[in-house]
Amino acid sequence: MQTLLAKEGSARGAKDRAGSAMVPCVILRINPNAYDGPRTSLKRRVVELADWINTYVQMGDEAISLLQTHAPIVHVFYYHSKDGAANLAHLAGVAAAVGWEYTVH
Repeated sequence: MQTLLAKEGSARGAKDRAGSAMVPCVILRINPNAYDGPRTSLKRRVVELADWINTYVQMGDEAISLLQTHAPIVHVFYYHSKDGAANLAHLAGVAAAVGWEYTVH
């Protein structure tokens, strides 16, 4: 994806587009279903997700420059530790293998 973004709109034969740079790729994944953590309404979950989105959208250039760009930054919210254990284990395994910055909330 980064390579495609760098070349998008560049002149024919150019290595990349002027001013192109690696950009962070952030994935926010939320579970709307049953959760074995503290009781949290769907409305509260959506508000928390919106807060995280706003955190990334409103970041200044300096903060953005500190984010990793070589692999996705993945946040997983409200997954059931037992019923969703297989999904969480799979994501954690992939994250470790390919260098994701991976956080379970």
